Amino acid sequence: ENAVTLATEIEGLEQQLARIDTELLKAKSLVRRMESNEAGLSQDEIERIIAEAENSADADRNLRDRVDLSNKLGGLVRNTQRAFTEFGGLLSQEGQESAQQLLKEAEQALDSTEIGEIRMALDGIERLARQLTAAMMKQSTEEAETKSN
Repeated sequence: ENAVTLATEIEGLEQQLARIDTELLKAKSLVRRMESNEAGLSQDEIERIIAEAENSADADRNLRDRVDLSNKLGGLVRNTQRAFTEFGGLLSQEGQESAQQLLKEAEQALDSTEIGEIRMALDGIERLARQLTAAMMKQSTEEAETKSN
């Protein structure tokens, strides 16, 4: 169910980005026409429209960055949740509680529009993934040593 919801959200965001790309191409074309002054606009009008297009481009880049980070976070959260379910018991009680808190915060960050919040959650989940990997490697090493004795 979550995967279907996420896939639908991703599809919607991809459609939004495609519309933004189209609008950006139109704006660039308009800027080129204005620069050659085919539209018969005053210099002030040209500068205003160019400034608006640049601001729009910045907003579009920010949206694309947010969507990319959110998608990366979503995938990492799902994978880390699965790993935590299977191997979370290898962590200390404090580590397990911290992991649960990080996963909760990351899920909330998926709904955020703030790139900084998404990045912080991504950093936390990446740390948790490394901790789980280290715990799994330690267990694997200990099991191998036990079998060789």
